[in-house]
Amino acid sequence: MGHYTDHLTTSATPAPHTPRYADYGHAPSLSEHRLENRFSSKKSSLANEPVIYEFTNDKALLHQYYRLRVQMYRKVLGVNDFDEREDPYDKISHILIARKGKLCIGGCRLTVCEKGENLQLPMENEEFKLKNVLPELNLDQHIYAEAGRFAVLEDHNSYEVLTMLATLLMKKGIELGAEYCFARSEVAMARNWRKIVNNSVVLTAEILKHVNVPTIKGFPEIKMYLNVFTLACNAAQKVSERVTMNAPASAAHAVKEGVDSHA
Repeated sequence: MGHYTDHLTTSATPAPHTPRYADYGHAPSLSEHRLENRFSSKKSSLANEPVIYEFTNDKALLHQYYRLRVQMYRKVLGVNDFDEREDPYDKISHILIARKGKLCIGGCRLTVCEKGENLQLPMENEEFKLKNVLPELNLDQHIYAEAGRFAVLEDHNSYEVLTMLATLLMKKGIELGAEYCFARSEVAMARNWRKIVNNSVVLTAEILKHVNVPTIKGFPEIKMYLNVFTLACNAAQKVSERVTMNAPASAAHAVKEGVDSHA
């Protein structure tokens, strides 16, 4: 099973560049407009609400997140057959969402492979296995993870939300003992990862251009790149299950609720 993830936002923030549907010659359909309107109708009323980030199993929030990522994948990449339902990896992954009130405005997931486990990560398939592609990492001897299925609702400080989601997801990987985290993304996002991920969380961030990564199912013409992050495990700390960011959001002023922090 494979051909999944990318890291998506439809923010109008000018830097760094994030792809929009126009980049791929794809215009949103009527059904996509309806789906987008469902999320955008509450924007004005939630403008001053703080952004809350939390790992969740709440069915209502997860349903919103699954619907949101359908909107993003269809709109940004034009993957019209992207399935909105929970998939097998959702059930075994740690899902992080960003919300204002009860409205989910973003989300992502972390899928973890334990040491010695024979789990196939979402980007992998029978022909592409990270253990075989990167033998020098000795992944059988390490816990490692895949970060993916990023989606952020347009006009909700999209770049800041994406940055916070990525940082918290990497911190979760550190908490779980992962030494490496992998992500698959198209070229614009691959180049932006070093800017997005906090240096105190990630020791190194590399794009392995020589590795042929499986493309996204339904959109084979978009070339994907493998991102490898070495996590700062020696700086591991307990990750809050909930982080509140007062509007306007600022990654430098996160208010953590119920955090047991350790240096």
